[in-house]
Amino acid sequence: MGEGKGNSYKMKSRIWIGVLLLLLSCGWGRKEPSLQIIREVNKNDKVFLSTWEYCYLPPGGRKEKVLGVIDLKVEKDKFRIHAQWRKGALREGEEEWIYDGKILYKMDRRDKLLYWRSIKRWRTLLFWKIPPRLSPFGIPKKEGESIWQGREVWILKIEGEYEMAPVRLTYWVDREKKILVKKEHIIGPFKEPLWKETYRIKTLKFPSTLPPETFQVTLPIGYVKIKKLLLDSPLVDAKF
Repeated sequence: MGEGKGNSYKMKSRIWIGVLLLLLSCGWGRKEPSLQIIREVNKNDKVFLSTWEYCYLPPGGRKEKVLGVIDLKVEKDKFRIHAQWRKGALREGEEEWIYDGKILYKMDRRDKLLYWRSIKRWRTLLFWKIPPRLSPFGIPKKEGESIWQGREVWILKIEGEYEMAPVRLTYWVDREKKILVKKEHIIGPFKEPLWKETYRIKTLKFPSTLPPETFQVTLPIGYVKIKKLLLDSPLVDAKF
């Protein structure tokens, strides 16, 4: 009786070991390499100055149009964004955001309004960061390494289908600085997209620190300060 129980225990152990080896061979328990890259990109431990271009390729078009120039200043969890949009862009005119680590401000110079909202923890995606997962496509996968504008970069990519149309999302990450330097969103046939938009860095600098006034906001004369509950910009609530 004791020998029978011993043989049963050995058999169960072998089965569990076999299941575990099968799971490991299928990749269970392994860390996705791209997630570590994304965590490094999304850390609030960086100080940099950058200028970005927002580019759009119209359906059937052959050449991308630069529809926006974005000036971005970042120091750890603080940032300042100034965007100048052109006709046909996501929005037209000027857009300015400042986050001092506690309060997010939006400066509306046309209507002389200063919107504000208290934020302790970000739950939206800032445009210079990468989503760890994007519904319904999943996790961006590391596709390889390359050189982009003289920088050694990792390339992360997602491909899938949405409402019967192929979709591709691609991210280029500076390997040394762990900073996103370009991202691209394509809908439709990849050779002749129905929609293509690109954010790409044109200039990038790394000062040791930024002046405190970079993230300080005072109410200009003649402006009205209004509490705002929603974020309504692809720069502070990016879709990819």
